[in-house]
Amino acid sequence: MLPSRRTYLLLARNQARISLRRMKSQQGWFMRIVMAVMLFYSAFILLTLGFFFDRFSIELWPGQTPVEIVNQSLLAAFISLFFIRFLFQKTPRMKIVPYLHLPIRRGHLVTFFQGASLLSIHNFYPLLFFVPFWMHFVVAEGTISGHLMWIGAIMLLILASHFANLLLRGILRQRAALFYIWMSLFIVTAFIDEAAGSGLQQRISSFLFANILSGEATGLILLMAFTAFMVAASTSSLARSLRGQDNDQHGARARVRSFEVPQEWGLMGQMIRIELLLMWRNRRPRHYLFVSLLFSTLYLVFMLSSG
Repeated sequence: MLPSRRTYLLLARNQARISLRRMKSQQGWFMRIVMAVMLFYSAFILLTLGFFFDRFSIELWPGQTPVEIVNQSLLAAFISLFFIRFLFQKTPRMKIVPYLHLPIRRGHLVTFFQGASLLSIHNFYPLLFFVPFWMHFVVAEGTISGHLMWIGAIMLLILASHFANLLLRGILRQRAALFYIWMSLFIVTAFIDEAAGSGLQQRISSFLFANILSGEATGLILLMAFTAFMVAASTSSLARSLRGQDNDQHGARARVRSFEVPQEWGLMGQMIRIELLLMWRNRRPRHYLFVSLLFSTLYLVFMLSSG
């Protein structure tokens, strides 16, 4: 087995080369320019919104300070960020698989790729809003310890959202039924909260971050405990999935009942039938179908309850 320090250096060098080769092979100069412009434009919007949030908030929420508005919206914002992560951010499991035959401890592989997964645009871009907002508005209120605790709580939320995504993706892969049950319970809870007009989520968010800004350590400790649990649980889930790697080819498949299409549909109808059966048999398109239905239902719940 290679020493841990040398292992991490070799893995980091290899991943950097893979990223550069992938960028060169998959994107032409035109797409690189388009992506750079889009990233720069998004960064500019977030920075501007962070520095001049009061110019926008006074029109939409008169009578409330920018800090109060952001505090009561933080939990909802990070739940939304989590859903965006879930659609676009993948677990590091597939990056680890090619290294399993090498004389490298699986614990080192899991640790490295869990840490490397933090190098994501979903983790850095929120800071483009929160850091300017913190410097311009939050520092003007409360104590110095409260200021530092507030921005620390934001970073903890980003980490918790990141590792919660990894955990739930692992659960979706290993225990899909449990994932669908959790998501259904969340949708029902969100619908009841919105339909009843209680605003429980906003109250919890406002109370938690107002206390943190005032210098109370209880809320920060709770966030630290939640983040630590997500890190440990997602790491354990990733390690378990690697232990079952050898048995993946014998994993359970969906039981597909064949169905017939009208004869007048011809060859095209038969090809569509076969394609649908293959899609349902494969785990990934089947999961994406269910997840899209859950997310669209959640979006519809929020739209109807706020309408």
